[in-house]
Amino acid sequence: MKKDPITRCTKEHPGGPLLKIRSWNSFAPTSDEKLWEQIEKFAEDQKITVQFDTLDHRIIPELIEKQIQEQSGYDIDFLADEAPWFYRDHLYNVDDLVRDIQAEHGELYDFARDSTLVEGSWKAVPWFWFAFPGVYREDHFQEAGVSAPYNWEEVCEAGRVLRQKGHPHPVGIPVNTLLDTVDFMVAFFSILWGFGGKVLEKDGKTPALRSPATKNTLEFFKKLYENAMGKNERIFLWDESGNNQFLLSGRGSWILNPIGVCVDAFKERKEFADKLGVHSTPAGEDGKRYAYVQFRCLGIWKFSKNKELAKTLLRYLFQSKTYLEWIAAGSGYNSPPFRKYETHPLWLNHPKFKVVPGEAQFGHTASWPSPSNSNSYAVNKSRILPRMVASVIRDGETPENAMEKAARDIEKLILTRTTRGKK
Repeated sequence: MKKDPITRCTKEHPGGPLLKIRSWNSFAPTSDEKLWEQIEKFAEDQKITVQFDTLDHRIIPELIEKQIQEQSGYDIDFLADEAPWFYRDHLYNVDDLVRDIQAEHGELYDFARDSTLVEGSWKAVPWFWFAFPGVYREDHFQEAGVSAPYNWEEVCEAGRVLRQKGHPHPVGIPVNTLLDTVDFMVAFFSILWGFGGKVLEKDGKTPALRSPATKNTLEFFKKLYENAMGKNERIFLWDESGNNQFLLSGRGSWILNPIGVCVDAFKERKEFADKLGVHSTPAGEDGKRYAYVQFRCLGIWKFSKNKELAKTLLRYLFQSKTYLEWIAAGSGYNSPPFRKYETHPLWLNHPKFKVVPGEAQFGHTASWPSPSNSNSYAVNKSRILPRMVASVIRDGETPENAMEKAARDIEKLILTRTTRGKK
């Protein structure tokens, strides 16, 4: 669901600098409100003016490309996943800042380090991540006599049983080929990695989709679509809120989704929220759990005329008291990328969210098991992967032809980037 941009500006201090920061419209809006409150305090203390814009995260990459061309725009920007690799030539090194933040908050998870530490230099500040556990209707599962699924095969079987019990489309996973849907990507990588597959080889350039693992993944998606989703054609139109609405409508029984759907339900529909359960990411074919972690960071652009001031703001936002107040404001949606907070009571004392911190233990970047690279980020933004899956489950293409076409599309994409001098 596209959200309208919001522009906020602190009290103007004539003659002082204007610092501009851009972020997303969070699915936990209270965290945006807390961040704005903190920015206002910083601006008043420093006697500067700060413009804080939040907007739909899906359009941010396009706007970033525009400001890189113009060498003008925001001082601090919201970056997703391995974007620091993609924009590394344009991002200001923040080695000293990350060093100080780690001294205060401790060791980072591997996926946070791998996404932001680019060829020996920190190109962005790790900010937060969010998990995609299984979220399900406990009452539907109990009535059908099935337990919360341990692995993807059990998700498929639970869906089959639930359909027999009168739920025509119990499982919901978006497979939109026109819009970026993180929910699809998380499910895709979890299943692919469980079969031992990957998208790119270790060189970060060669497609790795021509493999038995990809074929098994596509065949499993087809089974999932037919047996557990009941061939629900709406999944091809869902944006990132589609599966949330599907579950909250009462029609859906299981989705792979951040806990934001539960947070919203607890605030607005407590009786309904009590029927929701949360379980760990389903294990793959090999019995192990894999999670494509949604990781977010903050970068400072080289063209910024306020680099040191931008670093000062980030230092303030990452002071323990300030940072943890912001984390708490999101009701557990935003998880710190620092290992020391795994036992934070925000999650462990919550009746539904205990599994969330543990999801980081098997979290990876999209490049995994290959090293982080910029081509992986480019492939994810190209929608080649959802098109591959949709061609099999919706259009009747064979897995062999679908993965061959996807591999060729990736080769063309990387060749184009190489020709343009992209690393």
